[in-house]
Amino acid sequence: YPELCDWLLTHVAAVRINGTGLNTAADLASGVLHTLGHGPGLCDDHLAKTLETARQTRPAALVYTLHALDNEGWGPISTTGLHKTLDLLTADPDFDYWLLDPASIRSTACHP
Repeated sequence: YPELCDWLLTHVAAVRINGTGLNTAADLASGVLHTLGHGPGLCDDHLAKTLETARQTRPAALVYTLHALDNEGWGPISTTGLHKTLDLLTADPDFDYWLLDPASIRSTACHP
């Protein structure tokens, strides 16, 4: 589906495709982002393991999709899991987190 991604990138800033969620700088520059999620049950443990993998491998970015909270929807995270994850991401020096500005994802960060 590379042709579809190419076409979409003429209309949107980035395309989300299935994958490991671990993205290289080249992935970010391309605008084709590998994402990961887990379901149908709670994703807490899966997300924790994925974050540990990211800590060890140090990708340029991790994109993990959360779909709902507690027992709603497909692949939700528990309230406790969300708080633990946010605490980890904001306090652990091994992680950076970015506020995303859709207008600048490719225009400034990826395509100078």
